[in-house]
Amino acid sequence: EMQDEIDVEDRDLKELDNSKFSHNILSSILQVYATPLEFIEEYCSQMTIRLLKLNSAESLKYENDQIELLKRYFGPAVTQKCAIMMDDLKKSAEINNYIYNKSTIFSNSPVEFEVQLLTPLIWDVVQEGHEDGDPCRVPHNITRLMEHYIEEYANLKKLRELQWLNQYSMAEVEITFKNTTHNVWLSAIHALILHQLSNNNALTVEQLSEILSSSYDKIKSGLTALMKEGLISTKNGHEYKLVDEYEHEKATSKMNNDEIY
Repeated sequence: EMQDEIDVEDRDLKELDNSKFSHNILSSILQVYATPLEFIEEYCSQMTIRLLKLNSAESLKYENDQIELLKRYFGPAVTQKCAIMMDDLKKSAEINNYIYNKSTIFSNSPVEFEVQLLTPLIWDVVQEGHEDGDPCRVPHNITRLMEHYIEEYANLKKLRELQWLNQYSMAEVEITFKNTTHNVWLSAIHALILHQLSNNNALTVEQLSEILSSSYDKIKSGLTALMKEGLISTKNGHEYKLVDEYEHEKATSKMNNDEIY
């Protein structure tokens, strides 16, 4: 019994020390901001951008754990906006499953996609976090699937309407070079550029800008990023094409777990 009491006391002391440690870290951080609310607004802004790039359950769990810690420190009222974002992600998975199981259009489609719901409360944050928020021109088969999803959502949630923000999407792309196949996560514009280059021998920035209905600067930036990752090349600095052979080891060491944003 005495040993059990000692173990309990030791555990309580460790929890107290951890609590003090977390408290001291937050106190130090808060000194940079005028008010706790200003800190939460900044945290919410940064978290919004991270949530748009989530592609694993582990990352989602990490973000949720951080919100729970902040909730315990500041209270649920102050962290309400962050909590709403997390709830949206959880509801997205439930709604996705319901709509996919209800319609054969999705089960028969070769293209798989998941919808992430964003509350209007964070829309201003999303816009501020992206330099170029112009929509992209996506392939017709994907557009049809999304239009059908929006219709099903309207039937499920009366008086609510979805707006598709395809420029903030992420795509898992399978790329085959000779006898090797690689899967990488790309932002929407990067994936669309690769899609067009795979259907053409070579394209210029101007041609891609017209095809994808996107700005010159956004296309140029996307091409530069894809060149750095070893996925495309250019001989004359004017036309771009897919590389013949992918230097996998070199590229993946730069891509941070096969992610390009």
